[in-house]
Amino acid sequence: MKDTKAKRKIHPLATACFIISLVPVVLIAFGYEFIKSGPDPRGPFPEECHMIMIALYIIPFFAQPLGILLGISSLVHIRIRHSYCGKGFAIAGIIISTALIVLVIVFVKIVFIPALWLR
Repeated sequence: MKDTKAKRKIHPLATACFIISLVPVVLIAFGYEFIKSGPDPRGPFPEECHMIMIALYIIPFFAQPLGILLGISSLVHIRIRHSYCGKGFAIAGIIISTALIVLVIVFVKIVFIPALWLR
């Protein structure tokens, strides 16, 4: 009796989904440390710093739907072709991406919208 699980490879889309869902977590953590360090005491942030801060929070927001789409497509491929595994990676990527989208929406609603009303 042959062991068929030993020959199965992890589906590349499942791996990509998992990595894409985790990269924004690292970017958000880096952005938090960047903001927490505070402005330079010698003056305001240069323009490049504002662009970096925007990129650190905009890129994750657009990467999450891509992670969800890759995860769903990898689950479909894994189900059709039994020569691949990686269902756990795909499900984990979908869950992380969905959770981050919900957190970003809640964060925008709680922090940014009231800040706009205070101006």
